[in-house]
Amino acid sequence: MINKLTQMSKEIAESRKSDPLLMDRMEIAAQGQSPKYLIISSIERSSQDLEIFGFGQGDAFRATRVPNEVLPTPDQSPFLFAGPAAYNRHFEKKRAVVLPFSENEPIEVVRQSLENIGYHPDLRGLPIVVFHVNYDIGRANVFPHGL
Repeated sequence: MINKLTQMSKEIAESRKSDPLLMDRMEIAAQGQSPKYLIISSIERSSQDLEIFGFGQGDAFRATRVPNEVLPTPDQSPFLFAGPAAYNRHFEKKRAVVLPFSENEPIEVVRQSLENIGYHPDLRGLPIVVFHVNYDIGRANVFPHGL
């Protein structure tokens, strides 16, 4: 079932990339915008992360992930990587990829997610800033890493 969903998402991603009408619409939508960050938040904390980090309208291009699960490689997650990560490359003032994780998410999930995000060609060269977040008090601490 997962293999079938992955294959379907790859096919949809490829058809979107080759759809000139969609690409034209994305170019129009990008006019006048210049998000500086790509933030990949837990699906249940997406809005809260924007508030915690003080992002205003248009500051960040957003994507979501499943909590307590490793962020998949580009081959395993065409929706994320052919969508927000790929479209993010069109904006000029990119500063970083922001990855917030809840404090109680396993360290191995964080480390493997970091490694997997490094495989994406459209994100190469961008700093990856990882945070451990205590959502009860709204505090984020930087998670040091060597990537």
